[in-house]
Amino acid sequence: GLPVAVHVYEVPGHREVMEAGGDVLYHSAVTAPIDESYLALAKRMGSAYVATLSIYHDTYDPDAARRWAQNESVRSSIPAVTLETLAVGGPLDMFEAFTKRREMKERLPMIRDNLRRIHDAGIPFAVGPDTGVPAVFPGISVHREMELMCQAGVPAMAVLQAATRQAAALLGDTAGGSIERGKRADLLVLRDDPLQDILATRTVEAVIQSGRRIDRQGLLRSIMSDTD
Repeated sequence: GLPVAVHVYEVPGHREVMEAGGDVLYHSAVTAPIDESYLALAKRMGSAYVATLSIYHDTYDPDAARRWAQNESVRSSIPAVTLETLAVGGPLDMFEAFTKRREMKERLPMIRDNLRRIHDAGIPFAVGPDTGVPAVFPGISVHREMELMCQAGVPAMAVLQAATRQAAALLGDTAGGSIERGKRADLLVLRDDPLQDILATRTVEAVIQSGRRIDRQGLLRSIMSDTD
């Protein structure tokens, strides 16, 4: 009776998980295009999709990851000791063999198209960057994932819902995910409109958690002082 999320990225594996009743497919289908039979199975079984585009765009492409890490939004929120993992010859370069990196780069158009097919077919999906691998960092990589999803052709509104309402639904969180009477007062207040430009999700003015305003500057100072 528990929801099940499965780490799987080959199309036959996706099908096996869906046929077995798995609830969430965690990682894009990267080995082949998603076809109509795949979409029909996902609809019939109620399976959801988490694309983790950040891995395929950044972790498997060290040059792209290093360019992204130069953004002010990254450098101002990720400690230097963590950014050092992106240095040439470090964990990022050692993550996967060059051959696999080249394969993923060649497959990127298909990977993006598969996510767009999921959206167009009305299959539920959520934002998830798969933190814990090189170049994918807690917090900021959620914003990066939303950026990449929009670049893949998913409308900004659908991406925002995937990061909030849909993500909460997949986790069984009935008290969060949307602004409604009776739900937790969890709010992200932005300066700019993410429907005009998804990068506006990074223009954070305030964070409200359970009705309490978070001391963002104090929290940031604590994060940025990390030397371990």
